[in-house]
Amino acid sequence: MDWQMFNPYGSHPNGAYASSGQPNRPINYPPPYLPHAQQQPHSIPPPPPPQAAHQYNAASMVIIPQRPPDYLSQFQDLSDYREHMQQQPRQPKQPRPQPRAHQHDQMLSTPTSRKPEVIPQLPPQPPKPASPPVDLQQLLLSLADEYISTARGMGPMVALMKQDTRLQEYYKLIAMGMRCMDAVLRKYRLEPRAEASLRLRYATLLFEETNNNLDAEEVLNKGNRLLDLKYSMQHLQARVLFRTKPKAALKSLDKLIPDVETFQHTAWTYALRFLRVTLSSQMESHQESLVALQHLRSISATAESFGDVEIFITSAAFEAMIHLKSGGPESIEQAQRAIASARSYQLQLPSTELSQVWAILDIVDLACSLKHSQNPEQANMKMNAMQHLMDEANPKLAWNSDGSFTVCLNHIVDPNLIGNTGDILNFESKGQVSLSFHWLPQRDLYMLGYYLSGITAIQSKSITDDKANNYLLEGLRMAKELLKSPSTDHSTVTTASQRYEWHAMSSWFMRLQLALIACQRADWTSARSHLDRLETEVKDPAFKLTDDISRWLRYVEATISQAIGDTTTAVEIFLSPIFALPTNKNRMNDAQTDLCILAALNTLLVIRSPMHNRHTLFPDLLARLEPFCIQHANKSIHSAFYLMRAISPRTDESTILKMKQHLQLALKDAKAINNSQLLYISLNFMTAFFFKDLAGDQAEKSARTGLHLAKRGKSQLWTCAANGMLADTLARCGKGEEAARVRSEAEKGVGSLPSPLRDLCTNGVN
Repeated sequence: MDWQMFNPYGSHPNGAYASSGQPNRPINYPPPYLPHAQQQPHSIPPPPPPQAAHQYNAASMVIIPQRPPDYLSQFQDLSDYREHMQQQPRQPKQPRPQPRAHQHDQMLSTPTSRKPEVIPQLPPQPPKPASPPVDLQQLLLSLADEYISTARGMGPMVALMKQDTRLQEYYKLIAMGMRCMDAVLRKYRLEPRAEASLRLRYATLLFEETNNNLDAEEVLNKGNRLLDLKYSMQHLQARVLFRTKPKAALKSLDKLIPDVETFQHTAWTYALRFLRVTLSSQMESHQESLVALQHLRSISATAESFGDVEIFITSAAFEAMIHLKSGGPESIEQAQRAIASARSYQLQLPSTELSQVWAILDIVDLACSLKHSQNPEQANMKMNAMQHLMDEANPKLAWNSDGSFTVCLNHIVDPNLIGNTGDILNFESKGQVSLSFHWLPQRDLYMLGYYLSGITAIQSKSITDDKANNYLLEGLRMAKELLKSPSTDHSTVTTASQRYEWHAMSSWFMRLQLALIACQRADWTSARSHLDRLETEVKDPAFKLTDDISRWLRYVEATISQAIGDTTTAVEIFLSPIFALPTNKNRMNDAQTDLCILAALNTLLVIRSPMHNRHTLFPDLLARLEPFCIQHANKSIHSAFYLMRAISPRTDESTILKMKQHLQLALKDAKAINNSQLLYISLNFMTAFFFKDLAGDQAEKSARTGLHLAKRGKSQLWTCAANGMLADTLARCGKGEEAARVRSEAEKGVGSLPSPLRDLCTNGVN
């Protein structure tokens, strides 16, 4: 009989297993009670092979209920058992909780007498709310800000190190930021003001970081009718156009300014006119200088009518700078007049206001005195005023690290004109509207102040005074520090590079002045050392070598060659085309023309002797030089030219009177400006011409004065010449012992001169 059919728990291929700790052992259920005679023997099947524990699951595990031993004895046969089972009420099946892994192990090890453990189920978790959609437009703009800010932060370091990898990294960040902006402009529809503001910023980046002028113009041409953004875009468009078409940019401003004035938008009138002046000053044209002055006068007139005092003072400072740059015959006087008009309002403003503008006025005022070179004491007073202003300026209140400053307007401005102007016009904390300008940072201004103070000390102090040298050395130290350490300000690579170029140029010109001081003191060893450093610096690929710098190098080289007696090399350099006198008579007061004049004067001094092989050039060169010197504003040029006229060869004795007149004019101008070099040269020439064969107190006095001035000027050459003339004069006056002592000093000094000069002076002394 098959007993598996009576299994109420179903037939399992391996039989039913109890959780008794031996899960692989089958359980044979006893058959229902039958008489012994009717019981049939049955065989127990062998146990199945053992299986791994992990093959068991909840479905294969059952709990065998415990029944009393005499449970089956109550049934007579199998039919009674079936009938009994059919009469039993069916119990509803309860959901059986699924045991976990550790529960499974526990059930296998739990005795069959324990009841099954019921595990409570956790309540269902509520679904997480869906995250809001990402605002891609705002994300792109935020990324653009991050890219550009990171690039600007590394801009000064990139400009200082000049490494291609860092430069590529910088421009990669800028390109990523600009791509984000471009994507927003192309793929999203923005509000009119937001779109115009983004276009203005995008075009500004194109202008500052790239040479894509056409792309910048295309972006700006898609502006809107909002006045503040419209004027800002036109302001930027004029600057972009000026790169490639300067005249077209100026014409666009000339067309725009009258329209702005018609609508009485005074703040933008100021901004556009100042831009017109700035662009005009960058063009080397006398006509553009006149146009710039007309715009400045219009600004001053409007500022006076509206009571904008700070705008008036700023306009006067611009006017003074343009007059100083023009170099006309009345330029210095007109610049001084503009400075005086600005200072007439000085008492109406607090001392902390407009520090940068007052510094500009002090610098221009000092430069006017240096260019005139008329009154050294006056120049010294102006230098002290400039230094006092720089020392009293509060950097926390008035100076920004990037050199920007603001000029406030006193009249009321429509707020719609100041909404978004690209930092051209801004609201101040006091509610006023201000106009933004950019100039020098404070440390750069200090460096410029040291440079001008050194030049002033050269003219106003004695040649033995070390103040000029100390000023220049301090300025040189500051320049070297700025060239070694990068700025902490965020700026573009272009702006940072321009600033480093300015520092390098300032350092170079300070060393040039140190070389000229050494030449003035006849310290030719130091002069040669400075010249070697100057030539080394210009060989740097990063240094911007110009014709002006090359002209200065050649001039110092020729001066040193002339001083050590190598007159052949000196004359060849002085007569080179780089020192040719200009044919344009309007260029008579710029630095380049001044160097050409000095080169011609030194040439005349060398070739004036009839024995020189180029003496035939003397008359023509003197005639061509005369108009440049007579009309020059610098009295040192006057004095040197009159000295050349006095020592020029004479063919008859009737010109002795003119010679005396020219020498007197030369001495007068040299004394007025305290030029010790021209003084001892002129006085020794006068002794040689007029007291050569005379004996007397006047001759002796003239010779002694010439020797004293030459010694004070530390000129070894002229000291030897003056000693020789004094020895001759003393001998004629019967003072033999003193004459012998002076002649011994002269011979001793000649021995220390270079060999070419030694030969010339030996002939002169003997």
